[in-house]
Amino acid sequence: MKASEMDLLTALKRKALNRARDLIQKGADPELTRPENDEFPLMIAAERGYTEIVRLLIEQGANIDRHGKGGKTAFSQACFFGHLEIAKLLVNAGAKIQVRDQFGATPLFWAVCAGHYAVVEWLLNQGANFLACNDSGESPLLRVVSGVYHPSSEAILALFLAQGADPNYTGPWKMSLLMRAAQGGHLGITQRLLAAGALPELRNQSGETALVLACKGYSDQAELVQALIEAGSNLNERDRYQFGLLALAAQNGHLEILKTLLKAGADPNGLSVAGFSPLMAAICSGHPELAEYLLQAGALPEKKNQTPTPLMEALSRRQYALARRLIERGANLSARDQYGTVLLYALGVQDGYLYERAAPPKISTAFLEELLDAGASLEGVGANLPEEIAQHKRGLKTLAQKIRRMRKKQTTAVVEKVRTGQ
Repeated sequence: MKASEMDLLTALKRKALNRARDLIQKGADPELTRPENDEFPLMIAAERGYTEIVRLLIEQGANIDRHGKGGKTAFSQACFFGHLEIAKLLVNAGAKIQVRDQFGATPLFWAVCAGHYAVVEWLLNQGANFLACNDSGESPLLRVVSGVYHPSSEAILALFLAQGADPNYTGPWKMSLLMRAAQGGHLGITQRLLAAGALPELRNQSGETALVLACKGYSDQAELVQALIEAGSNLNERDRYQFGLLALAAQNGHLEILKTLLKAGADPNGLSVAGFSPLMAAICSGHPELAEYLLQAGALPEKKNQTPTPLMEALSRRQYALARRLIERGANLSARDQYGTVLLYALGVQDGYLYERAAPPKISTAFLEELLDAGASLEGVGANLPEEIAQHKRGLKTLAQKIRRMRKKQTTAVVEKVRTGQ
């Protein structure tokens, strides 16, 4: 399309500003729109930063308060995209500072979301309310501590605090500013809130503190955890499911937080609900490197009457290097789980797996031999594992090798022969 054939909307979208300027000066309709996207010239110019075009449209009588898709206005878009001069032009022309979109969000909310410090500062000076909530109960104050982090987030929070924001303000679910910052791993914001008097002992609707949320949060932010500990947070805190701090850090793969908690005096053998230890949390969540660190820090290979044991869980997840470490540390090779199942079954040695499946068994026969050599109990195995094979570990290895070579159609017949001794 030639520039001379473009209408005003097309010219603005294609950055043909000379054509747009010419159309406006010749009296083009400033309210031109397309129903399919509900865009209009003033909104496009405002969000793209075309200051001169915005001025011309205002002079031509464009509707300052017009709402487009999502209830957005030219003013809210100017604030979201950080175009301060355009925002000022629109306010001078009558735009409302506290205008809301269809979600109840104000221009200040969107400026905070995008991290535009200069726009936020100007809006506050114009009387914008940092406590004005959208339909989900989110205010600009809540958003700055829990939204996407921007380099300007801390400075924006400082603006709110300077204007009287309560550092212990809570939003939906009784989540305080400090809790939100801790959960998101925002170190600088956490430090600023603590310096302003935020209380680390506050609890949300689930009874969890900022330290609990940090330990199971989105990032391995050890400095943040250290700041909360130094501010007086309790190392014996638990989450809503009664998991301790070390178990939460281990469960979420936060090695640096784990180290920080241990250094501060957290008990590596502290049990959570149903005897779930930090060691078990690391193993069951697929973090053998954290389990190794816990063992080095003094975690016991298993606790009395703990079922299943950490060794069983490590074997069932094929974490063989960790299993060796547990055995070296004295793990009980004769242990059974709560159903009376012996250790060997954690390797997958069971009916319907080794003998009745056509696919190769996903077990380490070499490690099975290590277990047997180390003294793993065969008691109770006979019902599922023929005694003549169980008594000869080499025979078991040979059978596994045979199964790997067998085709699917041959498996049943060969296994039956082995079972009957033919």
